[in-house]
Amino acid sequence: LQPSDGGRRFIGLDDGCDPGRAVANAKRLIDDERVDLLFGLTAESCVEAVADSAAFKDSSIEIFAPVSGVDHLAAKGRVTYLRPGSAEEMVEIVAKFSRLSLMRMAFVHAASPSMLAVRDAALAGLKARGLTLPRTYVLKESAGNAQALVSTMASDQTQAVVIMADSISAALLVKQLRPRLPTIFICLGSTVDVTSVQQLVGAQLANGLMVSRVVPDPAN
Repeated sequence: LQPSDGGRRFIGLDDGCDPGRAVANAKRLIDDERVDLLFGLTAESCVEAVADSAAFKDSSIEIFAPVSGVDHLAAKGRVTYLRPGSAEEMVEIVAKFSRLSLMRMAFVHAASPSMLAVRDAALAGLKARGLTLPRTYVLKESAGNAQALVSTMASDQTQAVVIMADSISAALLVKQLRPRLPTIFICLGSTVDVTSVQQLVGAQLANGLMVSRVVPDPAN
C-alpha cells in the first residue's frame, strides 16, 4: 500500500504458511522492494526458512514480531519477539511443576541447534532462580529413541516431563509414555500443534495432556 502523503509504504504478501512461498516473498521484499523490515511472518517453519534463506543472510534486514512459538537461531540478533522466549517458557513450566512439589522432572527436546540453545538457556535460567534442574534428553526425529527414553524415565521415576519437539515426534513419544507411566504429568510446549497431537495419539491418551502457549492460537 502506497500512502498518498509520501509516508511509509506497507507491502503485504501471503505465503499461505508455505516455507517455499515465504522464502520467495522475503526475497522479493528484500531484493526488489528494498524494504526496511520484515513484519508479521507466521508459523515456525516459515520463519525458520526465511531466517535461513540467502536473501535474508546477505542483507541487514530484521524480522519483527514473528508469530512463532520458538526462537530462531539463524536470525539471532536480527529478530524481535513480542512474547516470552522458548527458554523462558520452559523455566515457567518447570517452576509450575515445582510449586506442585514435583521434583523428578525431565526435559525432552528436539536435536536442532535452536532447541539445544533453548535447553542451555533454560537450564541457566532455572539455576539462577534456584529451581531443581530437570534431566534433559534429546528426542530423535520421528521419536526414533522413544522406547529408550521411556525406559529411562521409568527407571528414574520421573514425575513430570516437558516435551519441546515437532508434533509427530511429540505424539509418538506420548503414545509410548502414557501406557508405561500413566500418572506422569506431561506438558507439550509451543512447538506442537495440539490438533495434530490429538489425532495422532487418540482421545484417550490425549486426555489430561497439558499444553503451553507463548503465542495465542485460537485453533490450539
